[in-house]
Amino acid sequence: MELNGRASWTCGLAFFGLALGVTGTLSAEETYQLRYKFAPEQVLSYVSQNDAALVIQHDQAKEEPRHTEMMIRTMRVTSVGPDGVANLDLSIDRAYMTATSDGDTVVYDSDHPEKASEEFAEVNEATRKPIQMRVTSLGKGLPLDAQADPVNNDLLILLPEEAVSVGGTWKEKFESGVQVDAKTEKLMRPLKLERRFTLKSVDNGIATIAMTTECLSPRVDPFQEAQVMQRKPAGTLKFDIARGCLIDRELKIDQRAVGFQGVGTLMTIRTVKIDRLVSAEEAAEFNLKRPLMSVQAAFGGAAAVR
Repeated sequence: MELNGRASWTCGLAFFGLALGVTGTLSAEETYQLRYKFAPEQVLSYVSQNDAALVIQHDQAKEEPRHTEMMIRTMRVTSVGPDGVANLDLSIDRAYMTATSDGDTVVYDSDHPEKASEEFAEVNEATRKPIQMRVTSLGKGLPLDAQADPVNNDLLILLPEEAVSVGGTWKEKFESGVQVDAKTEKLMRPLKLERRFTLKSVDNGIATIAMTTECLSPRVDPFQEAQVMQRKPAGTLKFDIARGCLIDRELKIDQRAVGFQGVGTLMTIRTVKIDRLVSAEEAAEFNLKRPLMSVQAAFGGAAAVR
């Protein structure tokens, strides 16, 4: 599994990519305008979890690597323009991660950065070092200057341009690269993917949104499928319409790739990703050694796909 601190904002466990477009649908029913409502000096803190369990089989041999990631992430609004475009500082304030393979477990604790192993070098470098982004009220990342590419924040899903009613849908296209084959590490294939959103309900001002992810590119072979399936989460998000922010998200992946490294090979993966808005006090005191939900609990007691 990839470990990249900066990627935790843009594609944690390879879940997210570059937004390219969005469409919406309307009905005659009551409609809801979904917008981020940024305010100067606003601070939003999230407990974020990625928990992944894999089974990799080569004939009779079997490996069961496991990766857990718990973080406190903060989004600070530094300024807001009259058009609603905001400048943000994004930071990983604290992190606790483990990686288990062949029975050995490596731990990263941001409270002890001097003990960080090579596996966690990138996230250790990124912790407590804010990165900046510029974003619209729809959640679309903008370049900070003429030369820079947009920085994407996975806590800001792309919202529909038009008001939507319950049952209304919108889509977000993005691209993600996969390694073409096992022998050529630097040769990448760009794939087109799409997130599909449906407004399921609105209760007491909280919008519940269902999300799925589909690969639009044709003829993905098993080796490439083993990579792209890790970028196809599905689940539910909760958005506070009045406050204009994501307050809760639970996404899962339950996939398998047969023959990903030839005959007799199989990769299965189950992951759960959770992001939960908390107060500054809760963020400061939260015990990152206690996951919000384990893979076993998320999938009814089974850690890996059968």
